[in-house]
Amino acid sequence: MRGLDLTTVQLQQAVLSEADLGHAVRRAVRLRGALLRNASLYLAGLEGASLQGVDLHGADAIGAALSGASLIGADLRHANLLDAVLDGADLERAELAGATLTGASTRGIACCGARLGGAILPDDLQRSRTATDA
Repeated sequence: MRGLDLTTVQLQQAVLSEADLGHAVRRAVRLRGALLRNASLYLAGLEGASLQGVDLHGADAIGAALSGASLIGADLRHANLLDAVLDGADLERAELAGATLTGASTRGIACCGARLGGAILPDDLQRSRTATDA
């Protein structure tokens, strides 16, 4: 599925564990509640995507474009978000324990109630975060 254009596709509750969605363009895609454990989202275009409650545990999302994405309640534990662009994303109540966000752009993200324990955060988020560390 690498490189597919899935713009405006609706894949709620889809099971895509370990899928390779790298380089795919999925602007405005709806993946609410989808299972994407250990999936590859390398350089994927997910701007404005609806990803509420998505299970991305252990996913590789290096360089993914997630600006304006809704990740409310998403499971991002141990996900690799190295150099991802999360500007304006909503991470309210997301699980980020053990996630790597080194080099990620996080301007204007909402992370109220996010669980960040053990996450490797970019400096700007580390300084300004208001989320819990539970």
